[in-house]
Amino acid sequence: MAVGDHTSDERRERVAVALSEFQVEDTSANDSADMGPVIDASSQQRVLGFVEGASGEGAEIAFEGRSLSPDRGFFGGLLYTFPSPRDRTQ
Repeated sequence: MAVGDHTSDERRERVAVALSEFQVEDTSANDSADMGPVIDASSQQRVLGFVEGASGEGAEIAFEGRSLSPDRGFFGGLLYTFPSPRDRTQ
């Protein structure tokens, strides 16, 4: 989501709060879970690669939810901020 400077801090905070409240659990066992695991270990490694690669591209992590998640392919929400709309992770 691209937003102007005057709204970016407020939006970033609101999204970070929402991500911090996500229930990251097995969605097949818990209907109230918001997010479940990634499909396999390879996918989890790919997601972790995006996280690590983003900072090398100038991104700052505004919210990082790995600490919210149990093991076995679970990964919490993540919010990047980039200094320019042209900057992004491929």
